[in-house]
Amino acid sequence: MKFLIIIILIYSFLKSISYANFEFKEKENKPAGITIYLLAILGFIFPTSLLFFIY
Repeated sequence: MKFLIIIILIYSFLKSISYANFEFKEKENKPAGITIYLLAILGFIFPTSLLFFIY
């Protein structure tokens, strides 16, 4: 079950990064792109570390 959640986290991380690239390059909305980058990284590292440390 833990690995299924990690796969879903990786998928959502990659989708968030691709959307951040879209905001950053296509729409030229740099503050939103940087914010989405940071939230994507935080949203991947924090739940994954909780999975490994708690379970």
